[in-house]
Amino acid sequence: MRTATFLALLLSLGTTPLAATTIVENDNLTFEENPFMGGEGPFGDANYVATVIQDLRGDFTQVWFDYDGENLRVITHNVDEGSDWYVVQPGDELTLVNIEEDQFTTVLDMADSERPLPGLPVIVGNDEFFLGVRTGPDGAFEPSLRDVFGWIHLRNTPDGLETVANVMSYDSPGIIVGTTIIVPEPGSWILIILALICLGAVRYVRRFHIVASR
Repeated sequence: MRTATFLALLLSLGTTPLAATTIVENDNLTFEENPFMGGEGPFGDANYVATVIQDLRGDFTQVWFDYDGENLRVITHNVDEGSDWYVVQPGDELTLVNIEEDQFTTVLDMADSERPLPGLPVIVGNDEFFLGVRTGPDGAFEPSLRDVFGWIHLRNTPDGLETVANVMSYDSPGIIVGTTIIVPEPGSWILIILALICLGAVRYVRRFHIVASR
């Protein structure tokens, strides 16, 4: 009984998200038509503006995009902590490690001091596509300090892009695109593996005792 309780505790520690992690669905990430489209200055060259809530206090940052029905490019953005944008697919694990390993096509990387504005066009398609976003609270200019991850599902319609769904996760090691599931930290995976090894050992010992007692 003690063994079962111990294994249950290990598994719960390994599969429970961090207590501080907060998930917000369909609220803290918007992708809307640019109200300044056609006006003077760089903002007028964009047909969409994305607003990302950086923390639970409501601080936000914005990026202005141009979408031509096939390609997406950054026109300009706020001069603050900003947000990083990537082309992603459902099931992708959007984490700091995977971003640093260049597993996603980059639309905007705020850490790239040589990034051109307007940015280069990135192919996203003419139907539905997913974008991943990474940002952080006030003062989180360094990529390692950015612990806010999210994704948005966009659909191209005759009336323009519409948002199907979006999710933001705060104080998070990462998120699985298309879901509200937080990516477990490496330490959590170690606990899960240890629990499974212990469970296998317990079953083996029990079978051995059963055979030996016959």
